Formats: sequence, C-alpha cells, structure tokens
Amino acid sequence: NACLAPGIWQHLDIAFQAPRFDASGKKIANARLLKVVLNGMVIHENLELTGPTGGPISEQEAATGPFMIQGDHGPVAFRRFQITDRRGTSIMVNKPFSYRVINGAFRSPEGFAGKKADLEGNTDQLSWEMAKRDNDFAIVFTGEIKVTEPGQHRITLHNSGRSSILMNGKEVLADDWSSWNRPRTLTLDLPAGTNSLTLTVYKMDSWLQPYLALWIEGPKARAVALHSKSATLAVTPPDPIFLNAPEPKVFRSFMDISSYASVKKRVVHGVQVGDPGRVHYTYDLDNGSVPQIWKGDFLDVSPMWDDRGDGSSRPRGAVLALSDASAIVPESDIWNVKASGDAPAEGFHPMGYDLDEKGLPTFRYSLNGMEVEDRLRVMDGKYLHRTLDCRNAPAGYVFRIALATNIQQVDKNTWEINGKQYFIQVPAGVKPVLKQSKGMAVLYVPLGTRVEYDIMW
Repeated sequence: NACLAPGIWQHLDIAFQAPRFDASGKKIANARLLKVVLNGMVIHENLELTGPTGGPISEQEAATGPFMIQGDHGPVAFRRFQITDRRGTSIMVNKPFSYRVINGAFRSPEGFAGKKADLEGNTDQLSWEMAKRDNDFAIVFTGEIKVTEPGQHRITLHNSGRSSILMNGKEVLADDWSSWNRPRTLTLDLPAGTNSLTLTVYKMDSWLQPYLALWIEGPKARAVALHSKSATLAVTPPDPIFLNAPEPKVFRSFMDISSYASVKKRVVHGVQVGDPGRVHYTYDLDNGSVPQIWKGDFLDVSPMWDDRGDGSSRPRGAVLALSDASAIVPESDIWNVKASGDAPAEGFHPMGYDLDEKGLPTFRYSLNGMEVEDRLRVMDGKYLHRTLDCRNAPAGYVFRIALATNIQQVDKNTWEINGKQYFIQVPAGVKPVLKQSKGMAVLYVPLGTRVEYDIMW
C-alpha cells in the first residue's frame, strides 16, 4: 500500500498519453497511463484506457480537452498542480552513429585505447549486437544529437558491464560498472542545436547477460530511446525471491536506504526485523539507529540470492525513512547528523541481540561505558513502540527521538514530523525538548534509565 495515512499530503505523478486519431478523425490508439507514481512507488505502468471515465464531460473522445477532477467519491483535497506538456520532440539523432568494436577482455578504457578496431560501421540505433559476441568486447559509439528545446535533459543508461559518456567532448558520466537492472542516470543542461555524443561500453563478465539501453528526456518531451529494441531482449528477468514474515523474522543483510536529507547510503551491518503484523524495520548494528520502517510485505531478497548476489535486500512495502544517525549523543552534540560508515560509531560496541518467547529481538550494545537494551514492538499491527533501558548513563547525554527538517507539537505528548509524514507520541509526564536551527529540528529527552515512545504513521 503506497498510500500515507488520511490527513497527510500525498505526492502523485501521472504520465498520460491521450488517444490518437488519424486525419479523418478515426481513433487509431487508445489513451494510456504511461506511468503513475504514488509517494515514490510505481502503481500503474503502460495501462490502456479503452474509453471515457464514468460521468465524463463528453462521451466523445478527443486528442485534447480540459483537465477535470472528479471528486465525488469522498472528501479529498488537492494542491500544487504542475502540468507539463510533453507532446514535443526535443531530441533527434542528427546522423547515424559510427561505431568501433575492439575484441578482448578489458578492465579499463586504457586497455583498448588506440587499438585497431576489429569491426567498424554506422548504425541508426545503439546495440551491443554490433560486437557479434556477448562477452569480451568494447564498443565506442560516436554521433550527434539535435536538441530542439534547450534546458535540463535527463539521461538514463542501462548497460551490462562498464560504461562512460562524453557530451560535447566533456565527460558527463564517468567510467563505472553496472548491471542491466541498475540504471545510471544524470541530468545536464544541453544547448539547442547539434551536440556530440560518445558512448563507450565494454564487457568481460561472462555471467552477466548483455544489455544496452540509452534514453534521453527533454524539458518538454518524453524520453527518446536511442537504442534498438533487440538490444534489451537478451535478458530474461529472473523470478523474484521473496521473504515473508508469517512469524517474526530476523534477517541479516546489507540495506540501501535514504538517510537524513535523502542522501543515499548502504547500511552494511543491518538487521531487518519482520513482524506478522506487517510492520517491519531496519536496525543498524553500527550505531543503534532505526533508519527506516515500512508496512506491507517483508523483503525482496533477490539481490542477495539471484546469481552471484550482492548481499542486500529490499523492503517490499511503503518505506518511511527516519534518521540513520546515532540517537544517543551528548547534549552539546545534538546537531551532529553524521551516520555510521562501514564500522561502528566511536565508543559504540554491539553486543548482539536476545530473542523473546515470540522470536522478537532485543538489541544490546555499550556506548562510552553505558549499557543499553533496545527493543521495538508492533502494537495492534499499526505502529511501533520503542523502549530503551540504560545502565550507567553518563550525565549530559540525551536521546534524540526524532531528527528531521520540521517538527511541530500537536498536543501535550504528540509531535508531527516533516509535515505529518509520521507522529511521535511519548508517555504522559515526559517532556521532550524541541529545538530548531538552520532548516533542522531535533526532539530529544535527557537520557535516564528508560526511554519510551511510539512511532505512528
């Protein structure tokens, strides 16, 4: 379920293609929802609409028409509409791409730079098939694209192996490795007129199926494919490998998260805890933080177990990103948002976890002389209750309940975080301190023998 709770603003992106008609007015193609994204999750893609919606302005379909909201199915509010006309074409291939194929197993561009090509030619569409083999090759494509609408352009490259891009002689995408299902993207300003493009791809991983796709999206036009369809057909997507949680699950894996301020990072000593109540979370054993929580299904473990794997898993539900920084800090250090790296935080010593009679973990660690027991429990299948018991807590330390860009108090013991993305509730009598500075907000309590609070979303 990609929806947030009632009363919280949702973000909806819709890419719509109107029905198509020939010169005589006869419909030749149905309308389509090219992609619908709700709160960052794709919920529809390439969905055909065979006719008008119920209760339309007109039963007669047309290529253009007014924008209408049919809001008679319950109370709903809308705001901040942004409409972009993408009927234009901002990218055209100015002339066929030339290509050079050099056979061999290369680890870097220096390995084939200056070497005589084994195959050469011209092509209207990019493809790895120019190599006439599926491994141990390098291809350098050189061509020109004509930009009709200057401005920000988004380039998306799918490739099996290593790749780089030069635009107008300048490197805009550095040489790096990727697999076919992990696109490399960049956004850059392109001037109107002719722009030179050089794409270099090379592959030496025999276990990786060949694949090549290059898309360029303009400011007023949908993405244009510069590759052939056949260049993407060699790959058969593997069957997904899912891990469910009909009973409590404790699963160790890497986890890629969006940390504070939406910075991407990988939790390398992560524990994923699944609950039959369909509320789950990630625990970072390097600093005792809970960087993300989610509702719905538990994990997609395909990245770990498919083929060679990379040791990571992915949440299968709607994810809510929290702070990945240490929660326990000196009060003088409340604005420190530094997260853990590939090693435990300074003074932090993980001591494992114990399982209760239901199989749910209580995490234990020591920090600068104090000992902490940290447990999270799902309440009524709706929210998380967190309890920390501390021994030998030094004076001057605090526990940061929430670290965000905006925190507002709702009532005596409830706070809304980041525009109602989620709520924090503390027991009666507890009086957290709220401070805000330079676009940051922190809610904390002095560290005593016990800290308790609820995370609701």
